[in-house]
Amino acid sequence: MRSKKAGLRVIYAVFLAALCLSWAVWLMISGTADTSDENRKLHELKEVHSLEDYQKFPADFEAFFNDRIPFRNELITLKSAADYYLFNTTSSERAAIGKDGWLFFTNINDGNPIARYHGYAMNTEEELRNIAAHLVEIRDELAERGIEFVIFIAPDKERVYFDKMPEKYGPPAEEYCTKQLVDYLHANTDLRVLYPLEELMAAKAKLSEPIYYKTDTHWNQIGGYIGACALLKELGIQMPAYDSGEITITESGHERIGDLSKMIGLGAQLKGTSVDYTVTGYDTHGIENLGDFDYGYRYRATEGADPRKILVIRDSFIISMLPYLSSQFSGSYYITFPAFKGDLIDEQQPDVIIFECVERYQNNIKMFDIHAE
Repeated sequence: MRSKKAGLRVIYAVFLAALCLSWAVWLMISGTADTSDENRKLHELKEVHSLEDYQKFPADFEAFFNDRIPFRNELITLKSAADYYLFNTTSSERAAIGKDGWLFFTNINDGNPIARYHGYAMNTEEELRNIAAHLVEIRDELAERGIEFVIFIAPDKERVYFDKMPEKYGPPAEEYCTKQLVDYLHANTDLRVLYPLEELMAAKAKLSEPIYYKTDTHWNQIGGYIGACALLKELGIQMPAYDSGEITITESGHERIGDLSKMIGLGAQLKGTSVDYTVTGYDTHGIENLGDFDYGYRYRATEGADPRKILVIRDSFIISMLPYLSSQFSGSYYITFPAFKGDLIDEQQPDVIIFECVERYQNNIKMFDIHAE
């Protein structure tokens, strides 16, 4: 009996020593060892001012402590690597592993791309009429001010690379909410609405290079060029086709860390899996970057570009389109949808307003307001 108690004391002592040693080592190397891919703030302890605060303190402290366990991020990375490399799976609810190492976005709280892929969340006839009336009203008011209005929807990666999706998701729906909306607007209004899925699918079939990133939610510079060509064509500007012989596509050598690889905790490990490209051969018209700012970008082209100025209300899919669009106009100004305010139109005096969003953020179209404050 005594030997059993002595053995337990040894185990407890070893455990306590290991715990203390781990904290000591962590404090010495934490500045260089942290490999976290988590994009969030660590939990902070709340001050205790009331009985209710006191009752919540144990759970609050547990969350605080769990965020600061020594080597927490390294252990998470180790588990993520085991899931990915040994079992071809991930515990993340935001990303899924498809065929040939392709990753796809599955966050139901951020556009819910899988529901859209399967053709769920369709609009009712009344919703379609309301959206159309809302957009026509915007178009007409801008037209009175001498401003063109174009809507551009970038297809989801899941739609274009459906053949790389996990088997469990099956094929994409033939009828889905973005197609439904675009078809309705084309059939019932004269709005200028672009959804370049056909152009992207044709390029995917012809090119050996991917047009979306393998471990990122976005299209790459090639996909961005194809999208930009479709948008510029609508605005009366013809760019060389990607397969015309005038355009050169080369790998840039930049090792990109894909946002999806970070979501599954393997950003550093999968660095470079997504390839960046350089697209050249089109007229850049002496493009100049006038400086980035919070939520936006500003450019001008000085050598024979189209004299119009564009204002683009955008999301992150515009990034790979920036050099191509900006090079074709005398001035271009890009602002994120949440940061857009109506007085920006008076400030910038654009000739063209482009509302751009990716397919999974299609609902932003309903909320777009040129009088936003």
